[in-house]
Amino acid sequence: MELGFIGLGKMGSGIAANLVAAGHQVTVWNRDRTNAEPFAERGTTVAADLAAAAHAGTVMTMLADDVAVEAVVLGDGGLLAAGSDLLHVSCSSVSVDLTGRLAAGHAAAGQRFVSAQVLGRPDVAAATSTRWSMHSWRADGEPSPRRCRARASGLVERRVQPRVAIRERPERNRGG
Repeated sequence: MELGFIGLGKMGSGIAANLVAAGHQVTVWNRDRTNAEPFAERGTTVAADLAAAAHAGTVMTMLADDVAVEAVVLGDGGLLAAGSDLLHVSCSSVSVDLTGRLAAGHAAAGQRFVSAQVLGRPDVAAATSTRWSMHSWRADGEPSPRRCRARASGLVERRVQPRVAIRERPERNRGG
């Protein structure tokens, strides 16, 4: 599968490397290009900007926090500007509030969104043993049809041991 991967920090670099090793055609982007250099040295395409990373129609992000995700998705030239039919698989651990805003923004842009938080540490991500919790929406903001989740799950399961919990909405998983 052809996809973009944004965020090559401690967790993201391990996940992206495993996607490449699994045979996916990955285009990477990171705000600090030095983190992308090891990928370029191994022949992976390094995108010049977010639009180039999103050209394949499927993008995975692994970013540090709410602020970084907002900038990449909702900011000027962000993923919402990438056109309709984009599938964004967000692996970042972010607030439920931001997740709702991302779902709404992607829906308004005619895009699909899967919130797929990764549970693990960088060494675990590099060893392909992370756990994933997926929540997804279709373009109208309702819980996603099976196809969207299946496409995201296919990426995850080819890259990690299949330890995936798929739920309809993250706000339903709150304790109390």
